[in-house]
Amino acid sequence: MDSLDRNLAAKPVLLLVGSDMSVTEALQSYGRPFFGRAAKMTVQPLHLADVRTMTGLDAADAVDPSLITGGFPEIVQAWRPGMSRLDFLWESVANPLSPLLNTLQAKRMLAVDLPLSAKADTRNKRYRIADPYLPFWLAFLQRAIPLVERGRSDVALGRIERSRTSWRGCAVEPLIRECLCCGCCLTRTGRGPKR
Repeated sequence: MDSLDRNLAAKPVLLLVGSDMSVTEALQSYGRPFFGRAAKMTVQPLHLADVRTMTGLDAADAVDPSLITGGFPEIVQAWRPGMSRLDFLWESVANPLSPLLNTLQAKRMLAVDLPLSAKADTRNKRYRIADPYLPFWLAFLQRAIPLVERGRSDVALGRIERSRTSWRGCAVEPLIRECLCCGCCLTRTGRGPKR
């Protein structure tokens, strides 16, 4: 680390940090500003050994912190050395701003919806995956891949069609909410007759 600091201190350095690999790769493609000038580095979540060091727990007891935090450094840092699993959960769940509850929102991986109502209601929050494509992938495509690889896309498509209506009922809510909030694309909802 010291040699890296010495080398970087002598030159101006611009660090671009992003979680969308396709955008990062696009910036480094031919004809783009960072073509031939950038090095790509993927930062993985903390390894179990790192989590063990940060939490001060023995190897067996460090497994739970690794699973609970996902190796996210911000969350692992909140796990004080020697703290038990129950103590950490008790402290984290009691605080709505704790990294355990707040990290995925801060990274815009989760969105929080409040009920659409004339009266403000901040207690009945609903959490959902913020990415518009990921819910469909998780519900259907992840399980379809093995079928497709075996040449049984017909079975995969049949499963999608059988479950699509019930899945769509929940999945469409963020789309309708967005349209209602901006008032730009829906004039009516539901199946009632046009008036």
